[in-house]
Amino acid sequence: MTTLPPEPASPAELSRWDRLRVPQGPGPLHDYIRRPYPPAADPAGRAASESVLRWFLETEGLDGLWPVITRFRELLGPGETVWGVKQLPDGRAGVELYVYDLARDGQRTPKGPQDPRSVSALVAGLRPVLEVDSQLDDHRAAYLMCSLELDAQVMDSGRSPGFRIYTPGDRRVHGYDGLSWLVAGRELVRENSYLFFRAQDELAAVRAQVQNSPRGAAAVDTLLDPGLCDCFTICFAHKRDGDALYFSRVHTDQLLPWMARRWPGPLCRLLHARRDDLCHLRWDLGLDFAVPAHDLSQVTVRKVGLYGFL
Repeated sequence: MTTLPPEPASPAELSRWDRLRVPQGPGPLHDYIRRPYPPAADPAGRAASESVLRWFLETEGLDGLWPVITRFRELLGPGETVWGVKQLPDGRAGVELYVYDLARDGQRTPKGPQDPRSVSALVAGLRPVLEVDSQLDDHRAAYLMCSLELDAQVMDSGRSPGFRIYTPGDRRVHGYDGLSWLVAGRELVRENSYLFFRAQDELAAVRAQVQNSPRGAAAVDTLLDPGLCDCFTICFAHKRDGDALYFSRVHTDQLLPWMARRWPGPLCRLLHARRDDLCHLRWDLGLDFAVPAHDLSQVTVRKVGLYGFL
C-alpha cells in the first residue's frame, strides 16, 4: 500500500514543538492500558509522548484543558495517566484521559471511594478545575479503568457530562472481555463491548469479527491495515452506532504511513518531521467506522485516535 509523505511541517509548527517539547524521563514506557513495554530505540535525549499531547492541544486551540490534565497528574502522580487525542466525527478535536488500575486486573472487587483512582475521588479532586457530573456508588462498583472525555465544549463550560467506567468480563462466560459504561449523573448507561486478541496468533479471529459485522465487512482488508497488524494486541469494539479497532504498541515507522492515510494535517506533519525524536515510543491507534443501512458498501472511518501517556 503506497502512501505519499505529507507536506513538510511549517516553521511555526516546528517552533511550537521546540517550545513545548518535554524530554523523555527515566521511568518506564506505557501502552494504552498502562502496561510497560521496552523502548523501540534508545530513549536518551528523545522526547516524551507528553510532548505530542501538549503540541496537539495548543495546535487545536485546546490548551485551556491543560489545567485539567495537570490536575490529573497532581492527583495520581507521573506516569499514571494515559491520554488519547482524537479527530471526532464532525472534524473537531478531542482528548480523553484514562486511569487504569493494574492491581485490579482480573479482580471484580470494588475500589471504594477513598481509592485515588475511583470516580468518586477523581470527581472531588477535579472540582477546583472541572465539574464532573458522575455520582457513582464506589462502595460497590468494580471496574478496571475509568476515563474522561475533554473537548472545546468542556473547556469553555468548565463542566463534563461524566466519567466512563470499564468493567471486566470473561469471554468464555460473558461473550466479551470488557464493557464500558457512562456515569451520567445518577444514570449508568451501557455503551461499548470489547474483545482483545493477540495480533501474532489471533489475527484470523479479529478478521472474523470485522467480517461478521455489517459495519465493516465490505472494507475488512483496509480496516485491518496490513501495516499495523504486526503489533502487540488488536481490540475489536462494538459500539451503539459504529464499531472500532485498536492496534497496540505500533512503532513509529508503522504509525507514519497510517497517519498520512487516515489523519492528514498538522499532527501528521509534525510526527513525520520529528520521527527520530519519537522513534523510541510505541503507539496505540484507534479507528471507529460505520456504514449507512441503505448501502453497506459505504464503510467510512468516522474517528481516529492516537494514544500515549504522561
